[in-house]
Amino acid sequence: MSFLLSLLIVAAQPAAPTDARNPDAVQVFHCGFEPTTDHDVDGWPDGWTRKHGPNYPSYLPIRIVETGSAEGNYALRLGLNGGAAVAYSPPIEVGSLFSYVLEVFLKTEGLKHDRAFISLTFFDAEGKELETFTSQSHQNVADWKKIRLGPLAATHENAHTAVIGLHLELGTDFADLHGAALFDDVWLARLPHMTLNTNRVDNVYALGTPIEISCKVSGVFESNPTIQCELFDVDNHSMGPPEVQRVESKTPSLPALAKPDAATDSVAPNKAFVGTAQWKPTLGRAGFYRARVVLEGNSGKVLERQFTLVVVAPQNRSLLGEFGWTLPRGDRSIPFSTLAELLPQAGVYWAKFPVWISEKDGDKLDELMHFVERLGLHGIEPVGLLVDPPDELRSQLGDSSSLSAAAIFLGPSELWYGSLEPALNRLSVQMHWWQLGGDGDVSFVGNADLAQRIGSVKKELEKIDHDAHLGFSWRMLNDPPHDKRPAWDFVSFTADPAMTDQELGQYFPAGDAQATNRWVTLEPLPRGDYAVNDRTADLVCRMVAAKQHGAKGIFVSRPFDPQCGLMNEDGTPGELLLPWRTTALLLGGAEYLGSITLPEGSQNHIFSRDGELVMAIWNHRNVKEKIYLGDELRQWDVSGNSQELPRDGSDHVISVGALPSFIVGLNEPVVRWNIDFAFEQIQLPSVVGKPHDNSIQLKNYFRQGIMGRVRLHTPTAWQTFPQAIGFKLAVSEETREPFTVRLPFEATNGRYPVRVDVELAADREYRFSIYRYLEVGAGDVSIDVTSHLTASGDLEIEQYLTNRTKELLDFKCSLYVPNRRRLVSQVIQLGPERDLKRYRVPNGKELIGKVITLRAEEIGGERTYNFRFVAKE
Repeated sequence: MSFLLSLLIVAAQPAAPTDARNPDAVQVFHCGFEPTTDHDVDGWPDGWTRKHGPNYPSYLPIRIVETGSAEGNYALRLGLNGGAAVAYSPPIEVGSLFSYVLEVFLKTEGLKHDRAFISLTFFDAEGKELETFTSQSHQNVADWKKIRLGPLAATHENAHTAVIGLHLELGTDFADLHGAALFDDVWLARLPHMTLNTNRVDNVYALGTPIEISCKVSGVFESNPTIQCELFDVDNHSMGPPEVQRVESKTPSLPALAKPDAATDSVAPNKAFVGTAQWKPTLGRAGFYRARVVLEGNSGKVLERQFTLVVVAPQNRSLLGEFGWTLPRGDRSIPFSTLAELLPQAGVYWAKFPVWISEKDGDKLDELMHFVERLGLHGIEPVGLLVDPPDELRSQLGDSSSLSAAAIFLGPSELWYGSLEPALNRLSVQMHWWQLGGDGDVSFVGNADLAQRIGSVKKELEKIDHDAHLGFSWRMLNDPPHDKRPAWDFVSFTADPAMTDQELGQYFPAGDAQATNRWVTLEPLPRGDYAVNDRTADLVCRMVAAKQHGAKGIFVSRPFDPQCGLMNEDGTPGELLLPWRTTALLLGGAEYLGSITLPEGSQNHIFSRDGELVMAIWNHRNVKEKIYLGDELRQWDVSGNSQELPRDGSDHVISVGALPSFIVGLNEPVVRWNIDFAFEQIQLPSVVGKPHDNSIQLKNYFRQGIMGRVRLHTPTAWQTFPQAIGFKLAVSEETREPFTVRLPFEATNGRYPVRVDVELAADREYRFSIYRYLEVGAGDVSIDVTSHLTASGDLEIEQYLTNRTKELLDFKCSLYVPNRRRLVSQVIQLGPERDLKRYRVPNGKELIGKVITLRAEEIGGERTYNFRFVAKE
C-alpha cells in the first residue's frame, strides 16, 4: 500500500514553553513583528496582506502593537468589530521534496464567539491554489501559547509557494463586537520528507507471504542517511531490536531550495538528497503489528512514521455465513478494487453499501456493477443500501440535507422510483437484498401503517427484481414489527449505546414462525476509551452472543471508523480486524449446540458446522481447565494462531483467561453427552438421614450401540446408591437410571459440585468426566446471618429465618460457637414474614475469623438446615 505520509498531519496542539524546535528543521520563514519587519513604520508588516470581502471589512483594526509578546516586544493584533479578519504572509518558496512545520504563538482577548487559528496554503508557479491545511480553532487563550501545524507536505508535485494565514473567524451563531487575537513568532521550517510503500494494497498478508516495505526519503542535506525500522505486536511489545537501513541514492541529488547558513542567516545554494531503502521484515506468526520507521540525522531523530499490518493464518471458510460489514461511505475509505480483495480475507460474508446513483453517473454505476460481480465470485452476498438519493430527488423532497428512509419511502412511489430505477436495472441481476436506509436509520419505528407501506415499496422493487428481499433497521429496545404476512424479509436491529453480550441475549428478539431474518449491528468499543484487550474481548463475546441467539446477519456498522472500526481510516488494518476474522471464519454458518459445565467455571459456547465442532471459551480469571473432549484438540487465539493442547493423563489442559479463545477438534458424541447429561432433580430437600430419590438422563449420540457405566462422585459425606450405574443403549436411544442420595446430619444448604465419570465402549473405549451441581435446599426456607462486635466487646449474631411455604413452621435453632456453650432459640408458627433472633457471645474479639455453625431443625417435621459463616467485626 502507498502511504502518503505527507498527509499524516499532526493537528495543531499547544506546546510547552520549553518545547524546543526540531534541530533538523531548516527555517524558511520567520516573522516576529519587530520594527525590522515594518520599514515604512505604518504599523503593518512588510509584504503581508489582508483579506477583503463580505464578512471581512477593511475597517477592522489589524496592526503591529507593542506588548509583552512571546518573542521580543511586538505582536500582530487582529481586532474585532463584528467582522472576521485574516492576515496573509508573503509567498514563501517551497518544494515537494520537503515536509513543513508551522509554529505560531497565539493569545486572545475577550473572545466569546469568534475563534482564532492558523493555516498554510500551497500554490503552483502560476499562483493557482492547490490545497490548504488548517489548525484547530482556539478561543480562550489568556497567555501566549504555541500552536503547531505539521509536519505536513503538499500532495501536489508542482507546489511552488506557500502562504501562512493568521485567522480570526466569526462564531457559528454570533459575532463578537469586541476582543482581539494576537499572533507572534511566526516560524515555518522544512524537514525531510518520507514516503512508505508496501507490496500489499491492504497490508493484509497471508502467513508466509514476503513483506516488502519501500522507504523513499527526500529533502535531506546529508548523503546516505539512515532509517531505523522496528516492529511491535498488538500489546506494543517490540518484536526485536530495530533494523538500521542506509538510504541509498540511486539518482543524483536534486536541486533544492536554498539552505540558510547557520552563522550568518544568509542563504547558500545546496542540493537535497533523494534516496530509497528497502525493509523486508520476517513474521512467522499471525497477528497485528505496528511498524515504526525513524529517519535519523546528524542530531538524532528527524522524522518518525508508523503504519499497521496484519499477518493472517490460513482458515477454512464456509460457503455461507452470517458476518458482514456495512460500508456507509461506499468506496470513499478505500477503492472498490481494494475492498474486493480485502473482504474475502477479512471473514466477510455480507456487504452493505449505498447503491442509489444517478443515471447521469454511468461510470460510477459501471464500477459498482463490477464490484458486485467480484463479491459474487467470493461468495459474498451484497446488500444495497437505499440511502443518500441524488440531488435532483432531494430538491423534490424539499430537503437538501439528510433524509430518513421513512421520509422518502412512506411517500408516493412516483417521487422516488424513477430516480432509483437505473441502479435497480443495472444491479438487480446479481443483487437481491435491499435495505431502506442505513443501519442507524430507525425512522420506521412507530409507523402505524408500516406493513402496508413496506408492501407498496416491495411491489415497486419487484417490477425489476422479482426475487427482491427487502428490510429496514429497527431499534432493539422497541417491540419488533409484526404482521401476519410481513412484506419485509429482514429486520436489522440496532442499539445506541451498544449492548453488551449479556444485554444482547436479553433484548435481541427471539425467532418467530414468520421466518423473518433477524439481523443485528455491532459497534466495537471506542479505541480512545478502552484497552485493546477489553475491546477485543467485548467484540468477540458479542459476536458469539449474536450467533448463540440466532442472528442471520451480524454486521459491523462502521468498519473504517477511526474509533469504533476494525480498520483505520486510511484503509490499513486495525487491532480488531483479526479477532473479527478469526471469530467469523470459525463460527460462520455454524449451528449453536449449547454449553457445558467446566471444573473452573469458564464460560463457553459450542457450535457445529459440517460435523466439526468449535468451542468459544473465556473466564474472568486465568485458570487451567482439565477435561477430555476429544483426542486431538487445538486451541486458536483471536489472532488465528493455533497450537495443540497439552495433556494431563487422558485430559487436555486448556489455558483460559479474559481474552476469548477457540477449541477445535472436539469429539461430537462426547461433547453432546456433556451438554445433555442431566439429573432429574437438581435441588435436594434439606432433610438429613433419609434417602432422596433421583435419576440421571442419558442418550446415545454415537453412531452405534454402546454399553458402559456412570460413576457418581458426590461430596464425601453423602451416601449415594448405587455409585456406579450401568447402561446399554442403541443408536439414539434414551434412558433414565435411578439412584438415591442420603444427606449427612451436618449437611449445609448450598450448591455442591458433582463429578460424573463415564466409561463406555463404542467404536473404541472412552473415558471422560462430566461436571454438574446439586443444590441442597429447595428454597422454601432460607437463613441469613450477620455478625458484629458491640461496644461492650460481645459478638452479636443476628439470625434471619424466612419461610416461603404456605404453611406455618416451627424450628429449634442451635448456634455452635467454638469452645463456647451452645446457644438455643425457637421460632414458633413462622409464617411468610421474616423472623429475627439475636445471640450474644462474650469476649467476641476472640471469635473474629472463626467458623460458626447455625442449625435450624423443624419441630415435628423433617427439615434440617445447616448454615456456616465466619464471624466478622
